[in-house]
Amino acid sequence: MDLTLLRLGIDQETSIHPVMWGQHTEEPRRNSRKENKMKKLVKVEEVESEGLVGLMGQVVTLYCLNYIYTGLLVGVNDTYVKLESPKIVYETGDFTDKQWKDAQPLPNDWYVKTDCIESFGILK
Repeated sequence: MDLTLLRLGIDQETSIHPVMWGQHTEEPRRNSRKENKMKKLVKVEEVESEGLVGLMGQVVTLYCLNYIYTGLLVGVNDTYVKLESPKIVYETGDFTDKQWKDAQPLPNDWYVKTDCIESFGILK
C-alpha cells in the first residue's frame, strides 16, 4: 500500500483518482467477490473422558440401526467398539426394571461398528 494513503488513513478499498494524487498511477484493486462473514472455531479442547472412551469398563447399551446391544465396553477405536459378555436385546421391558425382558447372550466378545451406533449410554 502507498505510504501516502496510509498516512491519510485511506485503505485499498477506497477509490483514488490519479488526477487527485500525482504519485498514484493505478486504481487500487477491489475485491470482486462478496465477502461473507464466517464464524470460526478458535480453540479445540480434547477431553478423553467423554463419549464411548469415558464409558470403558462399564456395562453399556448401544442402540444401533437394527439391534440393541449391551455388554461390558472394553475397547474403542474409530471403527469399532468391543463388548465382553455381549447380549442382543430383543425386548427391553420397562426402563426402570433392573434386567432386560429378553436379552440373548452372544457366544463370544462382540465388535460393533461405530457408524451404526445411533445412541449409547448406561441403562441397566
